[in-house]
Amino acid sequence: MFLVAGDNGTGFPSWYLYKQSATDNENLPSIVASADNVGRWFQFGGGNGGGSSIISGNILCTSGAPRNNSGKAFEFTSYGNFFLIIAVDNGVSLVSGSTSIIVHLWTQEPNVAQVGKIEPRIIALPQTGGDVGVAIRSTNKWLTLGAKFTGTNFYDAPYFTITGNTLTIVGR
Repeated sequence: MFLVAGDNGTGFPSWYLYKQSATDNENLPSIVASADNVGRWFQFGGGNGGGSSIISGNILCTSGAPRNNSGKAFEFTSYGNFFLIIAVDNGVSLVSGSTSIIVHLWTQEPNVAQVGKIEPRIIALPQTGGDVGVAIRSTNKWLTLGAKFTGTNFYDAPYFTITGNTLTIVGR
């Protein structure tokens, strides 16, 4: 379900998408809890509303990537509130469970020492993927995923591709 708000609380109009299963913490105006606290409204666009429907940026960490245009990190070149879809490519096998995939933002380019990694993670998702709202600013413009591949019990940084607002895990 979509909703257009004439004023998102900051004086600007915005689009919102409702996700009934979401339990994210309210973060106005980008994430709004419903009156009955069932589900969340995610701001994802609008005229000067601080949101944007399509992300732009650069795939990073491409060494050894299993596909063209895939990498292990993403640097946003546009800022605002975005709605992302995390998907898993056919043939990629992840451990079954509600925390098989995690999403992190960083304050600097992702690195092995994990300096700049923002904790806690934004969200944990099942092995089938899911949706997430993110607020991207110039101070936290890098994103990585973690995935538990079958046969492991730890999060590995998977390679992923981006089409529109869909990040698809394609391997490790």
